[in-house]
Amino acid sequence: MLRNYNGKKGIAVLELSSTAIKRLTGVPKECLGNTNDLRRFNDKVIYVDVAKYIDDSNSLNVVAYNKGVMPYIMESIKYIQNKAPQIYQIVLTGLYRTIINWNELENLLTTEIAKLKRAQPISIKLLSSEEESQLSFLSWFETTSETESDPSTHDNFFMFNKGLNIDVGGGTTEISIVSFGSFRDTISLSFGAEQLYLQIKNTHYIDQRHFYKDIDDKAIKLQNSITTILKTKFPTFDKLFYCICSGSNIIILGGDNEENYRRSLDSNRINLFIKDSRSIMIDIIYPYLIQKKVIPEKHQRLFNEYCSLVILKSIVEYFSLASYIINKANLRIGVFYDLLNSIKPTNLNDQF
Repeated sequence: MLRNYNGKKGIAVLELSSTAIKRLTGVPKECLGNTNDLRRFNDKVIYVDVAKYIDDSNSLNVVAYNKGVMPYIMESIKYIQNKAPQIYQIVLTGLYRTIINWNELENLLTTEIAKLKRAQPISIKLLSSEEESQLSFLSWFETTSETESDPSTHDNFFMFNKGLNIDVGGGTTEISIVSFGSFRDTISLSFGAEQLYLQIKNTHYIDQRHFYKDIDDKAIKLQNSITTILKTKFPTFDKLFYCICSGSNIIILGGDNEENYRRSLDSNRINLFIKDSRSIMIDIIYPYLIQKKVIPEKHQRLFNEYCSLVILKSIVEYFSLASYIINKANLRIGVFYDLLNSIKPTNLNDQF
């Protein structure tokens, strides 16, 4: 256990995901106050395309990565160091699990961090798919609260019933059948929010009708691929009593506010959002494609939202789930609470 516990001193997390560098900081005293309000966390995202540094043999081009990605990583680490947190951790997720030369990347990170003045001890961890799913669930569990009059929101309901946890990321999607707090039954799909965008961004379309048809065909193909994998991995399963859904591109299903709840939503809502997302995406994106212009990053997110919703729909329908719960928190918040739980106050004056 750490001995530098301080309820007023920050905890920081840096997540290196398939599509971004994500930095989160929070102060225990503030973050254990108004549980549902996620604004108490300071979260920043820098988008990077990690996939372009990984070749067909799943080897990371460390030289190119050092030049193209490391400057942004070091910028985030310097920011965190200046905040002087009592503890912080770097976690790697998604596509990073697939690279065969992970040791080279770990050495690069360790070497560059050691060059910093007054470098603090830091933990670097490559998360397994099971750990990634569990931490996304933890982020939801710790930032939501029970409704006394509704037993389906009580902690024990989620601890003693089987359910599903889905985390739709940029490059991968983690699915777990959660049983009595265990996430051992977890798989990672090589499908993420950027799936459709990567397939169509350089495609030449004859007209808008051609674009419509191609988008629909690719969505159907994606759904069929996911269903085939699920039939293989989960040919049979017990009744599932809840479904927690995480991912920055699906939180639109939970509304615009920044509060997290244990509120179940009708699964039919997903189809409505897919329909709306498809229409908006096509109206905005098609002009860029037909003119062979680069699609702005803010518009790329429309593709990501649409693809994430298609992935979510495929999973929810396969498991015959009538409802789901949206988690507006993220994996970094899960890591935050995991780190917080590892810290032991040295005396009563340290507590809050």
